[in-house]
Amino acid sequence: LEITELEEQQQMMNEVADHLLATRAELENVGNDGTRLADLVGAPDRPVVQRNVEDIAQHFDSLVNQYETAQKKIESAYERTHDFNNRVALVLDQLKICEDQFELMGNVPGDVDSVKAQVAQVKDFKEGVMSLKPNLDELRKLGDQLLQAAGLNAGEEPLHQVTARWERLLANGARRSAELELTLLQMGYFKEAVAELTVWLDETEKQLDEAPAVLGDATAAEIEMTKLQMLQNDLDQHRDAMDN
Repeated sequence: LEITELEEQQQMMNEVADHLLATRAELENVGNDGTRLADLVGAPDRPVVQRNVEDIAQHFDSLVNQYETAQKKIESAYERTHDFNNRVALVLDQLKICEDQFELMGNVPGDVDSVKAQVAQVKDFKEGVMSLKPNLDELRKLGDQLLQAAGLNAGEEPLHQVTARWERLLANGARRSAELELTLLQMGYFKEAVAELTVWLDETEKQLDEAPAVLGDATAAEIEMTKLQMLQNDLDQHRDAMDN
């Protein structure tokens, strides 16, 4: 989201404020002129003069109220956009660290000791990726607030990109775990492979048990559907190891 766009709007609002200030001084002059005019005209015309002055004053007050409402909206949008952009930058940095970590693992090793070592690395990697979920949830929350408070939906695209990268990291971790488990089985290390599969099954059951009820919350439902889709992908990745 471009802070500069909001800054341009704020500059326009500053100009409006200057015009309102100048108009207020003119309005005071109109009021004074109206008072003098009411003293000069006859009694039947005085209510008309007074009503005209009051109408102008009410119209001006309405403009001031509109200005204040718009000003608060811009201030809120500026603050929320700044928070959103900062959160996006933070998550992008964290995603890059995880992506580099996965890249450094290289291919599946060819010896059992290296395979076992990478199993531990992948476990840490997957935990690190999952630890980013609260930041993604906060991003969704800030994006919804921008849309509701300021009518800005420009946060959808960066949020989509961040979510896609996060889901890709989860998929990479699940795929590598399955590959390592299958490699252990092919090397004849049945006990070790079963131990890894058991840990994965326990973690999967825990995720399912802790899945919250959404109860008509569209945003929460979308998040849970995404998590279930990732879980389905995880299941598919482990199917060969389970079959073996």
